[in-house]
Amino acid sequence: MNEKPATQRLFFALLPDATLHERFIRLCNELAINGAPVAPGNLHLTLVFLGSTDANTRLDIERACDSVQAAAFTLTLDQTGYWPKPHIVWLGSTVTPPELSQLVAQLNAIAARFGFTVDTRPYAPHITLARKARALKGARITPLQWEARGFSLMESQPTPQGVRYVELRRWNLQQDYSTGAAGSLPHSDHAPG
Repeated sequence: MNEKPATQRLFFALLPDATLHERFIRLCNELAINGAPVAPGNLHLTLVFLGSTDANTRLDIERACDSVQAAAFTLTLDQTGYWPKPHIVWLGSTVTPPELSQLVAQLNAIAARFGFTVDTRPYAPHITLARKARALKGARITPLQWEARGFSLMESQPTPQGVRYVELRRWNLQQDYSTGAAGSLPHSDHAPG
């Protein structure tokens, strides 16, 4: 009897630091969204979705990510929106930094190399704030600045309370610490746990 190898449902994401995370939670409360807010620990910005991945492929992907050359960047989150078909309220950006587009392109290339289907639509950075929501009416927000300094490999884990996103590994984006500009010094860390 051939058993299927165990898989994990994986994606790449940006995770907010603690200060920005708190601002997201405050924003959700201020918007008084009529829907199911995303669990605070699940707030993230998806870069590339991979899907079901076996352990060997995951290790190959991690090794490939060790060679990603991408600069740190600032993302301005300055708009909210509503997608009626999935009933999602989101927070997004009117301008995608070129460094973010380049990072997504590199991660898409890695995904394609390992046989994953890659989304060919233009990348539109957004954070899902609520699901099963009603339309958001005329919500104006004070722009939030996201200093993106790393990206993470995430696992989507089903639980009785709903899905939980767990960081498996993180890679730092390149930063020139002498000037504060994007530059060198790549580094990766394994996530705790």
